[in-house]
Amino acid sequence: MSTQRIQIRLKDPNPVFTKWLEKWYQHAKEKNSKSQTNLKTALESLKKFPLELKSGKDCYILEGFGAKLCEMIDQELKTYQNQPPSTFESDVKEVIKKVKKTASTKSKAAQKAVAQQSQPLQQVVMNSGTFRIILLVDTAETSGKSKKDLDDTRLFLESFKVQYEVRRLSVGDFAWICRDSSGNEFVIPYILERKRMDDLAGSIKDGRYSEQKYRLKSSGIPNLIYLIEDHKNNDRLGLPLGNLKQAAVNTQIHSGFQIKHTRTHKDSMMYIKELPNLNKQDYVIGMLSFSDFQNSTAKNKGIQIREIFIKQLIQLKFLTTEKAIAITEIYPTPRALLEAYDECDSIEEKERRCLTVRDLNTITASYNT
Repeated sequence: MSTQRIQIRLKDPNPVFTKWLEKWYQHAKEKNSKSQTNLKTALESLKKFPLELKSGKDCYILEGFGAKLCEMIDQELKTYQNQPPSTFESDVKEVIKKVKKTASTKSKAAQKAVAQQSQPLQQVVMNSGTFRIILLVDTAETSGKSKKDLDDTRLFLESFKVQYEVRRLSVGDFAWICRDSSGNEFVIPYILERKRMDDLAGSIKDGRYSEQKYRLKSSGIPNLIYLIEDHKNNDRLGLPLGNLKQAAVNTQIHSGFQIKHTRTHKDSMMYIKELPNLNKQDYVIGMLSFSDFQNSTAKNKGIQIREIFIKQLIQLKFLTTEKAIAITEIYPTPRALLEAYDECDSIEEKERRCLTVRDLNTITASYNT
């Protein structure tokens, strides 16, 4: 008796979250609520995301998901988890039964045609021992202010016997990929941004700091690491040392990054050598292909007005990435914010909305140019 192997792939890795968002979106649409635009954006980004999300907090990396929406999902999740077990197992059995019945009535030619049509959706599975883990080093990381920076990075990695390649990364300084014998490359869910103390100060002053954090959080990679390396005696950095340490704490607490401090460049490379620290209990890990990762995080990709608005907002003093995302969840464009201000009767009420009038003028002036 011949046996047939049947593969079942879930078209939507997050069907429960999708169902909730569709319900909330329809409700907002019926009430003609302003939140319907943001809910639609969140729903579309959720449907495109290829990996399983386990909580509302995990959704924060996706476009359209602000603090409020993530909290709604977590609250709904608590209720959902307290309900009786779902009928997923019986649904799977029913699918298998239907597939077997359908397959038995098809000719070999028809089956071949179906296989060819489904080829683009074929998943790549890398079993243990069939792939290599390679560290990717961004070209900017190995072309620093002096030839010594370039030599030191390579020297330390090679002395630690780290298998690495230098490539142009669209975001981050270090990433890791799995590569099999067929040349398939998938990004392991870890990405690292390295900053020397003096560079950290410079990036905060010129605005790169907030923008880089935003792009890292939007990359789809769940494990974000911010490595901060001492520079000489950490004096004459351009900003007070206390301010830089506070920025690191905020990055950890408010932005959800893992923070690592090192004293020397050698210490940094030693730390990178030990990564990624994968959970051995996870026998299956979903990963983005390297090409998809590069395309989705490229600076020159199609940028929506909301993303531009977020980048403008985070340039304002004391306005964090999280606050900017929360603002654009309610006001996705400068025009929406302007219209909300026009509805206010006083300056005090405008300031209670979210921003001061002075800040609004700064934003709109930048937006108009």
